[in-house]
Amino acid sequence: MRLFRIWAAWQLSVSSYQFAVGRWWGMYLELLQNAIVDNELIFAGDTVLVGVSGGADSVALLTGLHKLAPNIGFKLVVAHLNHDLRDEESDTDMAFVEALCATLGVSFFSEKVDVFARATDDGISLEMAARAERYEFFVRAANHFKTKLVATAHTADDQAETVLLKLARGAGIDGLSGISHKAVRDGICLIRPLLGISRKQLVAFIEDENQSWREDSSNNDTAFLRNRVRHELLPWLKNNLNSSIKETLCRTADILRDEAIWLDKLCCRLLKKYSDKDGLNTRGLQKEPIAARRRVLRLWLGTSGVSIDKLSFQLIQRADELLCKNNEGSRSVQLFDGALLTRQYDKLLFELNTDKVVHNSFCIEVKVPFEIILEEISIRICAKISSGIIKKKLGAVGELPATGSVSLATIGNKPLFVRSWRAGDRMKPLGINGTQKLQDIFVNEKVPVKQRERIPVVECGDEIIWIPNFRVARGWEVGSGDEQSVHLYVECI
Repeated sequence: MRLFRIWAAWQLSVSSYQFAVGRWWGMYLELLQNAIVDNELIFAGDTVLVGVSGGADSVALLTGLHKLAPNIGFKLVVAHLNHDLRDEESDTDMAFVEALCATLGVSFFSEKVDVFARATDDGISLEMAARAERYEFFVRAANHFKTKLVATAHTADDQAETVLLKLARGAGIDGLSGISHKAVRDGICLIRPLLGISRKQLVAFIEDENQSWREDSSNNDTAFLRNRVRHELLPWLKNNLNSSIKETLCRTADILRDEAIWLDKLCCRLLKKYSDKDGLNTRGLQKEPIAARRRVLRLWLGTSGVSIDKLSFQLIQRADELLCKNNEGSRSVQLFDGALLTRQYDKLLFELNTDKVVHNSFCIEVKVPFEIILEEISIRICAKISSGIIKKKLGAVGELPATGSVSLATIGNKPLFVRSWRAGDRMKPLGINGTQKLQDIFVNEKVPVKQRERIPVVECGDEIIWIPNFRVARGWEVGSGDEQSVHLYVECI
C-alpha cells in the first residue's frame, strides 16, 4: 500500500504540468489531487460514486474527478436524487445531470422522492428530511453500482458554515471539528475531496471549462438556517471581524479534529477499563475528570448504536448527570425517542430500541424577540415583532415546521414561556366556545402520543396562547393588518 501511495503521488506530480493552463484551472485540480492523495481518499481500481445535484459544487467535483480519473486509475459513476420540492425546476436539474453524464460517458442513476411527505410523517424540518433521504439514496445507489465509495461536494465554505452552526448550538470538540474528509455511514465510505477548496475557486474552474451548472433557487431562501449563516452571518463577520473568517474557521476545525482523534485514543482505554457487556461502571468512571467522562460516554453510546448526529452536548450532559447521581435504586432518562438510559445502582445501562417513554419536561422564559434551540427535542423556536397575521398552515396539529401570530399589545409586559404541555392543560381556541383540554385536542387531531411530548406550547399570563399548527387562543388574536404582532416560527433541527 505504501509503495502504491508513493507511485500515485509521483504519477500525479509528473502530470501536474498539464494543470497549469490558467491560474484557477490549475490551482483547483492541484488542490483536488492533493486532497485525494494526502487523505487517501481514492486508489487505483476504485469505483467512485459521485453525488451530483447539478449545482456548481457537485458539477465541479464531477468535472475535476473526470479529469483526474485516468491518472489515478479509478472509475466514475453518478447518482442524482430528485427531491421533488421545486416542481419543474427539480425535473430540469435531473435532466441536466443526466445529459452531463452522457457527455462525459459516465453511468447515471437517479430516483425521485417526496421530501415534503417525509418531513410531515417524521415531524422534522425539510432540511433534515432531505438530508435523511439523500444518505439513504446514496446507500441504494452504491449498492446498484456495487461500490462502497461515495464522493460528496462539501466545500471549505460548507465547512465554515458547519462550524458556526455547531458553535451556535453548543457543540464540543467533535462538533466543532466540522466535516471530515472521510467518514463511514450505513456501510458506505463518504469522501469529501473539496473540503479544502472554496466555492470561488471551483466556480472559476468550471467557468474556465465553459461548463454550465444549475442554480437551486432554495439556496437563497433565508428561511433556512444554513442560508442565513451563508448570506447574512458570514458576510457580516468577514466585513466587521475577520476578513479571512472562512479560512480561520476551517483551520480551527482541522486543529480540533486532530485533537479529537488523540483524545479518543486516550478515552478508549478508559472505556475498556470501566465497561463490560452489561454496561458502564458508574463508581469508577464518575471519579474521572468531567471531560474524560463526557468523551467516554460519547464513545460508549456511539458503539451502542447511537448515530453521531444525535450525540449532542446536551444529550451527553444528561447522561453524565445520571452517571454521577449517588442515589440508590434505579432511575431512567429518555435521551430521544426509542433510546433509554438507566442507572441501576453501580451500573449505567442503555436501550436503543424501546417503547418505554420517560417524559422530560421543559419550560423556558423568553422575551420577544427571541430565538432558542431546545437540543433535547431537536427544535428551534424564534419570534419577531412585525405586523399583520401569518395565515399559512404548514401541517397538521403539532407537526413542524409551524408558524403563528399573536397580539403584541395583549402580551404587553407579561412574562412569556415556551414549555411542554402538562396533564390538565386547557386552552380557549379562537372560534370555539369555552375551553378545551390539550389532551382532547391532541386526541381529536390524532397526534401520536410520543409526538405530543416534544410539542412546544407558548404560555402567557397563565394561559396557553398558541400550539404549533393549531389556532391561537381567544383574546390573543391579531385584530388588523396594521396591528403590531408577534410572529412565531418553530422547526426541527
